[in-house]
Amino acid sequence: MADYVWPDDLQPYAMSFYLQHHTTVFESPFTRQQQVLGRSASRWVARLSFRGGAGGQIRSQHNDGARIEALLAQIKGPQKTVSLYDFRRPERGGEYATFDDYAETIPETFFSDGTDFDDETGFIVTPTGAPSNGMVSAGSRSVTLTGYWPGTSPNKIGDYIGVGDGTPHIITSVEPADSNGRLVVSFERPARVTYYGAVSFSKVPGTFRLVSDDASENPTDVDGMASYELEFIEALT
Repeated sequence: MADYVWPDDLQPYAMSFYLQHHTTVFESPFTRQQQVLGRSASRWVARLSFRGGAGGQIRSQHNDGARIEALLAQIKGPQKTVSLYDFRRPERGGEYATFDDYAETIPETFFSDGTDFDDETGFIVTPTGAPSNGMVSAGSRSVTLTGYWPGTSPNKIGDYIGVGDGTPHIITSVEPADSNGRLVVSFERPARVTYYGAVSFSKVPGTFRLVSDDASENPTDVDGMASYELEFIEALT
């Protein structure tokens, strides 16, 4: 668990958030042919740019600057960790329809002799239920979700998914739901632990450290507007 949580209402005006791969490249000094070796220790990198008042004439943004500086003083450079997510894409993309929605479009079925129940209703031959997911195994790059409208893909590529291991995973592909409402979501990196709970798609956080002891540096113009350029790397455990 991170020592601090970055406040939702302190939003950067510019941001980078990406998965930094761990690659070793060997190049022959004679032929310049390369041997490329991919390591397993990839990590997320986040760079956040803020503007905030430092007093003086810029009173409307004074609180933002003061809060950022106070939080950075507590984080103490790389000494403490902070939980944050990709502010550019905090939520899942697009709407989705459940198997229950689909079931409402299917006409009732009656018994072979045309009879019905005592209340003169038939029945629907299809599974129903709210969207859920199966177990996520350690090392897996996919999870099976159930309870979706057949033929639909509820999550867009590039959204984030949380699978219970304390780090965001980026969705790389989504197969359309089959006739039973099951679909497979593929993601990177692989899951770190075996997880039996519900996956999440909203504001999926990771745990980060500041790169530098000088992260609190706040150059300020003559009008009292301060700038903050913060670089974080994921705190791997």
